[in-house]
Amino acid sequence: MKIDERKQRGYVYGVLVSLVMITVAVFMQWPLLKAFTGLYLMVLVLGPLKEIFTTLSIPKIWKEVSVRYYIFDVIFLLNANLGLFTLGLKEAFPDQGIIPFFVTQSAYFLGSSFPLSISVMGFLYTYAWKQSSRRELMTLLFSLWFYIFVGGVLVFLIVILMGNYLGMMLVSHILLLGVMVMLGGFGVYLYNFFRTRFHHPALAFLLSGLALLFATSAYGIMNVYYIQGIPFGAHPPIRADQMWIYHSHTHAALLGWITFSFVGMIYIVIPAIVRKDSLSLLREGHALERILKPETMHLAFVQLTVMLLSGVGILLAFFLENDLLLGGRALCLLLLSCF
Repeated sequence: MKIDERKQRGYVYGVLVSLVMITVAVFMQWPLLKAFTGLYLMVLVLGPLKEIFTTLSIPKIWKEVSVRYYIFDVIFLLNANLGLFTLGLKEAFPDQGIIPFFVTQSAYFLGSSFPLSISVMGFLYTYAWKQSSRRELMTLLFSLWFYIFVGGVLVFLIVILMGNYLGMMLVSHILLLGVMVMLGGFGVYLYNFFRTRFHHPALAFLLSGLALLFATSAYGIMNVYYIQGIPFGAHPPIRADQMWIYHSHTHAALLGWITFSFVGMIYIVIPAIVRKDSLSLLREGHALERILKPETMHLAFVQLTVMLLSGVGILLAFFLENDLLLGGRALCLLLLSCF
């Protein structure tokens, strides 16, 4: 597939506009604007989805492991935007019984977090493990993990809606074991990369994102334990005295995927584009070359260290129920993310 850079910029501008709209909708408590934003994003996502399926055949898509991840990333993203649309309608017309009971903010969070995790998995394969000397083995493992992860996510959503406690526990433990294998494997890959080449900050950020995904999975199992007997969509979603687990679960996911993993991806993608003024380095598979200056890499590792301390502080603040610690660490993390 050829990348139309003008079209990509259009998508970026569209997402920025939707970000402004959803911020205004939440601040002003305008649910119809929230619904319109979801509908707008659905139309926006349909653009690349249509382009992909009209350019690539299904067999060709399935042949490339990374493309498989990216395709389902877009499909899940479309579903998440549908959730935002219906959530806005449900908040605007609460007495109407058309919108299903399971359309809640918690359900929307689940639907919107999975596309992020799938896209990061595809990115890890494309720009890290795909360059490994054991490429065939990595392709086989990532192909297997695709079915386990995407299938597990779909089954997990179904058993949550059914309120099947045993099913939730089983799927969450399977996903946890998969994440542990990913974390351990990437840790070994990063160690060998650092030992034989150089200390690339992007890989360290991505490893931190996987570590937080491990924490997310662990908190998720605890979350499932305390959700027993509470119908989906209830408020609070778990036992009131254990809400710190729920908050830790959601925020560990947000920190892992949006903050650490995306910052790591930025440290790979942006320098590669700036170096060639094009996407050629990314297409050719040379994105992990020594592109950043030594001073920039040093500052990136300092940034990572402080961000990790802030992330741990946020999770600790939920456990201690310390608002001052939570606010301070969150502000620190916000400033560093813009660094």
